[in-house]
Amino acid sequence: MTKNNRKITLDEAYCIAGMLNTSVVKEYMAVPNDSRSFSINLQIKIPEYEPNNKLHAQLSKLSKEARIRNLILKNLSRNDCVK
Repeated sequence: MTKNNRKITLDEAYCIAGMLNTSVVKEYMAVPNDSRSFSINLQIKIPEYEPNNKLHAQLSKLSKEARIRNLILKNLSRNDCVK
């Protein structure tokens, strides 16, 4: 949900996931925390998704492709274990 209580779209969710998986955010999260837990009150400002913004659309697309590849690899590794 956005600040205005609007449900986000799937493309928007992928864009947010892409932003949160950047090295900058990962480094920021690692500094004040240890590897076992993270602060709930992180000060990360995420811009609102704009579907006409080419950067947002590209990040959403890449994030979705990465997720699909990850699911395929997990499925392949599970099938290898079954044989």
